[in-house]
Amino acid sequence: MGFATNKLLACLVWAILCAVVTKIQAQDTRDTLYLKSGEQIRGEVMGTLPNGSVNFKFSQGTLPYPRNTIQKIDLAERPALRQAQDAVAAGKLNDAIKILTPVVDKFLGFQSPWVSQAAGELASALAETGKTFKARELANRISEFYPGSPIGAILEANTLLTEGKAEEAITKLNLIKDNLPVKTSPNASEMQLLGSYHFTLAGALEQEQRLAEALEQYLIVSAVYPRPQKRASEAQKKADALLAANTGLMVP
Repeated sequence: MGFATNKLLACLVWAILCAVVTKIQAQDTRDTLYLKSGEQIRGEVMGTLPNGSVNFKFSQGTLPYPRNTIQKIDLAERPALRQAQDAVAAGKLNDAIKILTPVVDKFLGFQSPWVSQAAGELASALAETGKTFKARELANRISEFYPGSPIGAILEANTLLTEGKAEEAITKLNLIKDNLPVKTSPNASEMQLLGSYHFTLAGALEQEQRLAEALEQYLIVSAVYPRPQKRASEAQKKADALLAANTGLMVP
């Protein structure tokens, strides 16, 4: 009986050790650094140092790698992005901002699609919660690091709109129209992006007195891209106000 118990205990300890080792390896191999020398290093990118070097943590410790020694970096998506998307979908924009801010501060500039996506969602959340200065500042940095980014253009159009430059805002939005995702069932991130695009376009069209077109865009936001709910509700209110003030107004 004692032998069986000891054997069972040994197996249990071994299983726990294997699980711990597996977990450590999973954490230690999330990112891959490809050096120009041909070497590949697995570990975790910890961010960028003031001198531009990439701070990289791996099994032997943490070392800075100058950018001119790096061929490319495979940066694994961080869980914070999905957590923030869930927060946005639930209308908890301030929670999304808290989740995304440290991640964007750490990784902005890295050429991984999820990083520009996280930065765009943070900028949108900042803009929609009235933190316009921070949103514009981040939008400028997004445009700098990721030229052609739709969210950067949308935020720039928002800035033009607040300055009364609706025609310029419409032109900027039209330039990125073909770069927007076209899906019948967009995920939380795509819904956020598309809703921002159509709401901003609606505001610009309304400012230009193109009311039928503006009405159509507001209705698209409220009916097709209803998350976050706050924006969808605002779009519906604006559509109702246009209809009430303009008898016979219809979508084109």
